[in-house]
Formats: sequence, C-alpha cells, structure tokens
Amino acid sequence: MSFCRFSKRSAIVTGVLTTIVLLIALVLLILIGVFDILVDNMIAKSVAITPSSSVYENWVAPDTPIFFSIYLFNITNHHDILRGEKPRIQQIGPYVYREKREKTNISWPNGDQSQVSFYQRLTFHFDRELSVGDPDKDMVLGISTPFVTMASNMEAGLGPSEGEYTLLTFFIEPKLFVETTVHRYLWGYVDAITEACNTLTPEKCPFAEVGLMMGKNATDMGPFVIDTGVNDISQLGNILSYEGKNTVDVWSSEKANQIKGTDGSHFAPNLNANSTLFIFANDLCRSFELKVDGYGKLTNSDKVKVFSLGGTPETAQPASVNPDNLGFCPPKTPGPKCPPAGLFDLSSCRRQGDSRPPVYSSQPYFFGADPKLREGIEGLPEPNVENSSTKVYVEPKLGLVLEAYKRLQISFYVRPAKSMSDQFKNWTEPVFLPVVWFEEKAVAGPDALAMLYDNAYAKPAKGYNLLLTVFVVVLALSLLLLVFFVVVVCAIRRQTSRSGGEGAKSISAATADYNAKYSRVAVASGDECPCALRS
Repeated sequence: MSFCRFSKRSAIVTGVLTTIVLLIALVLLILIGVFDILVDNMIAKSVAITPSSSVYENWVAPDTPIFFSIYLFNITNHHDILRGEKPRIQQIGPYVYREKREKTNISWPNGDQSQVSFYQRLTFHFDRELSVGDPDKDMVLGISTPFVTMASNMEAGLGPSEGEYTLLTFFIEPKLFVETTVHRYLWGYVDAITEACNTLTPEKCPFAEVGLMMGKNATDMGPFVIDTGVNDISQLGNILSYEGKNTVDVWSSEKANQIKGTDGSHFAPNLNANSTLFIFANDLCRSFELKVDGYGKLTNSDKVKVFSLGGTPETAQPASVNPDNLGFCPPKTPGPKCPPAGLFDLSSCRRQGDSRPPVYSSQPYFFGADPKLREGIEGLPEPNVENSSTKVYVEPKLGLVLEAYKRLQISFYVRPAKSMSDQFKNWTEPVFLPVVWFEEKAVAGPDALAMLYDNAYAKPAKGYNLLLTVFVVVLALSLLLLVFFVVVVCAIRRQTSRSGGEGAKSISAATADYNAKYSRVAVASGDECPCALRS
C-alpha cells in the first residue's frame, strides 16, 4: 500500500497559510464585535452640524413640509357677557399656512466648528385649499387684547395709573370687544388704545399695532448659538445662548431661567427609553422636559422605528403641588401670583416696555389643566389626546425628528377693573378666556423615510450580514487548513519514523552478512576472527 509523501516545506507553507487565515478570521471577529461602534461613529460624523455633513443643507432649510394651522375662538354673546352671563365661544378654522424655516447669518464663533451661530427666520404663506375660508374676508369678534391688558395691569398695580387712563379717555373711547377680519386680528391692526398709548407713553407702548401673530412673519429670531456635536455628539443641538445670553430674565428663580436643550427640531443620536431630553421654546421663554412615552407610529412608514416624546406631568402641576414650579411664577404679573394647573404665565415673556399682557399658554381646550378653567366659559370643544396634546416622533439612532405635532392654546386673563366699570358693566368674575390655538405639523414624506431606512438600517444590516458571512467562510477555511496542517505534520512524522526503521534494518542485515562471511573463513582456516562484528 502506498501513501502520499509530504516534505517539511509543505508543512511550513500549510502552517503559514493556516495562521494567516486564522488572523483574518480574528480580525473579522473583532470587526463584528465593534460593528455597532463603527456605525455609531459614522452616524456621529453624518449628523454633526458642519458644512461637510450630510444633514447640513436640511438643517439650514428643512425640506419637510410644515403646516401651521390657526383656530380662533369667536365670541358669540358679547352683549350677554356685559349683562353678567358666561362668555360663549365658537371655534372657527383652520386657517392654514405653509411655514418655511430658514437659518440666516450663519457663523462659527470659535473657529473650530464646535459651535454655530445663526438667526431663525419663519415665513408663513397662506394655503387657501387647506383652509375653511379667506382670512381677509372672514370676520371674528374677540376681546380687545390692548384693553384687557390695560385693565389687568391697572388692577395689579402695574400701570397705567387711573389718571393716565382718564387722560386716555379724552382722546378715545376704549372698547372691550373688537370685530375685525381674521387676517388683521392675527397679523396686526392699528388699535385706538395702542396708538394713543404709543403717542403719549412710547416707553410703555412701543407699538401702535397689535395682533396675535404680529412680528412673527419673515422676522429673524436670535441669534442662537448651539453645539454642533463635533467634539461631543451627545451635546448635538444644545442651545448655548439665545440673544447673547445663556439664561432668560423672566422667571423668579435661577433654575427656571436656565436655557436647556435643543430647539426641538433634532436631538443627539443613540437615544434610549430612559433618555432625559429638554427643549427650549423661545416663544415661551422657558425650557421643557420631555420623556419617552414608548414607540410611536409614523404616518408614512411602518419600517422606521421611532420614539414618541411628550411632556412630563410634573411640568403642568401648580406650584402648590410641585414646589419646583414655583420658579415659573413671574415676579410681576397682572394675573394670579401662580397660574393654575396646566397653564403657563407668559405675561413677563411677552412684555413690551412696561406693559405685561395677561397671556397664558396651555394645551388646546385646557387639556390636562384644572377642570375649573372650563367652567367659566361655554362652547369650548372637548379635549382628547389625539387633537389636544403635543407629540414628537424621533428616530432614536439618528436623533432626527421625523414627525411632530406642536399644539398650543393662548388665553387671556380677563380681570374686570373697577375703574373701567363702564366698559365691563356686569362682567365681574375674572376668567381665562381662550382666544386662539395653533397646530404646527411636520410630517416626513415616504421618499425621505425610505432613503433614511435604506441608509440607517438596510445598508448597515447588509454590511453586517456580509461581514458575518465572510467570517463564517474564512473560519471554515481556516479550520480546514488547520486540519490539513495536522494531517501533513502527522504524515511527515510517519514518513520520518518509517525511514528510520528501514535504515536500522539495513544496517543489521549488513552486519549479519559480514559476520557470517568472516565466520566461515575463520572456520576454514582454524583461526579466530578477531574482527568479527557484533550486530
């Protein structure tokens, strides 16, 4: 029986190949172990805010359509109110505007792209097809916000004085209610009170016009300075300063005045269910804490997984229940010292000169607020989670906001002033009167979500599976080579052993022949053979 013969060179070559393939398998195993870390690093580079990042252009001017819907509350019984009846309101709307966001005056303050400064410009374009009517023609009857502001400030001792009010009545006849077009009520009209006040005391009334959305269209807000995430991706988007300050000067405590979090349009990547998030709402002059409510569902994708974010219940609690909210009671206010549950006092946030309008924000229809707030009015629709709460849907791996519904109601604290009894007549009880509510909606389209899913999920998954497949193949090859190497080594040893045995037998045979030969010679001659060999 014959066997394949292997040289030592074959063993060396096989051993080297086996070692190389095993090293490749080890490298692949390490790559598999750190694959998620590598992907995270790639994500960090792609979402950091720098001119070369893939998200930069969309950060400057988002291409996701944003719809800004406005619902007004029309007063239907203003004559009866003056006779002592509850205000009765009727919701009209929506009046829908397409909102365009654009960052302007972008600069890099410290030169290393770790911070970026910019102004935020909002532009609103009316969308007739999505709206219930024409805001230039539709009429609304509401409270005169300048008159209510003046009355509340007088009752709170914040001015104007009774003498100034008496002087004002020589020039105009103040009215509690105003009827005008929806457009003018929103975007501004010349009010007799503000015009006269602006003429007499411009430091207290810096504007002659008044409107719920006045000064919001095509106006630059800022500057904002935010963290770009270049040095620490966990700080991505955090606001470092607003209007040159890292705090606001509105509330009664240092903690309440802190600016914390992002602007709510994006967050740091790699969120988890326990992440603590904050957003700073500059139009409300404060930061809000958000929590993860669980997984949400996007309108245009079932594949992309998102977290649903919402406000914390503690935020809406009154200061009497949650002492942490005591700091959000302004030092000076034309309303209650601290607002009831679910309301936020914006009087100091919206102040113009010395005037503090009695403005309060809440969720629409007083959702989640003190039930007593609804008792003072009639006609307010019933709230529910679907149409009355703010929701933000964030893709956790990238920290991108893919869908958002920001809902906010504005109410005025109507506090009848004794010195204005001619106007208020039998309206004697103060009330938080809803005036308007807004919905700001942004929904990522199916094409954008499909691209995001492909880049953030499908391609990394394919890469991981390919890496795993190559690893299995290389590992199998290395095992085969290892087995082959063992076989070669064993075969060489067997060959060496066999060769050694045959050589010994040959020497023994030669020795025996030699001894036999000379033994015969010695016998024949009768001599001993002293040179006889011993085997």
